[in-house]
Amino acid sequence: ATLLDFDFLQTPHDAPGTAAEAAAAQTVIRSRAADPTIPVINGEASYEMLLDRIPSAKPRAMFWLCMTSGAAGHTYGANGIWQCNRKDQPHGPSPTANSPPTGYGTIAWDEAMNLAGSQQIGAAKAWLEKQPWWEFHPHYTWAVWADGQTEVAPCAIGQTNGRRVLYMLEAKAIVLRQLEPGRTYRLVHFNPVAGCETDGGTFVADMAGQYQLPAPNHGHDWVVLVTPALTP
Repeated sequence: ATLLDFDFLQTPHDAPGTAAEAAAAQTVIRSRAADPTIPVINGEASYEMLLDRIPSAKPRAMFWLCMTSGAAGHTYGANGIWQCNRKDQPHGPSPTANSPPTGYGTIAWDEAMNLAGSQQIGAAKAWLEKQPWWEFHPHYTWAVWADGQTEVAPCAIGQTNGRRVLYMLEAKAIVLRQLEPGRTYRLVHFNPVAGCETDGGTFVADMAGQYQLPAPNHGHDWVVLVTPALTP
């Protein structure tokens, strides 16, 4: 038995390279592995424009990394809203020791509410809700980087013999694994920046149950839905 209904996480807002993104994904994975398993939500990940500098790519990545690592929900945050800044009345210093006079930043709430990350995560939520995501489970061996990198691996959730949703932090090729050998699969790409999907056609898994999938040419993180094609 547990006294907790769910695990509400806080992970780093920012760090050099992709260390904050890696920490978010790994913290969700470790929390889900605890006994007993309870729902996990990242309640404070990377707040957009925190310290007037965090771009939309960070909170967008946190949403996708956490959800495709098995989180049951996610919280988007933007500086200016949580700090209740007005254009003519900023919050000022934080209670944190040695806070600068501007605290965590000066962006006003009515500007922060229209930041790109808010729109991107709203579009991501709407797209994911078209899938039976509550029936999905994380599968940490379904995909790897084709170049062998390991720091922030491709993340995947889905059904063993059904739909798979994968998120890749970087715009480079992956190897899909544990597919049914010789089976045809259909691809749908979701652009997490533009918030739109495109038909990716079909492919056939090789006799090892694998397929190397190139990244889209838009040059940023990417999402793909892999679905077994219906038998003619």
